[in-house]
Amino acid sequence: MLDGTHRFSDEQKRAIVERHSNPFKLMDRLLKMSAGDAIYYLAEIQTESGRRIGPVFAQKLYLMLTSQAGDEVIHSV
Repeated sequence: MLDGTHRFSDEQKRAIVERHSNPFKLMDRLLKMSAGDAIYYLAEIQTESGRRIGPVFAQKLYLMLTSQAGDEVIHSV
């Protein structure tokens, strides 16, 4: 799923999968949080080099995982 995301580095993808190997469980977890808290939670995921995912990629990931209509990512970013 992450291979199709635009501008995510391989390091960012590995960090997300390492921390959350099951995207459905991650989606459930994010839906239980407020949008701001969920984006902050994702932004703080650390890569192997110590860098964080950051708020821009976190917002893209959040919208991709919690989208109801499928067009939120296109209109928001």
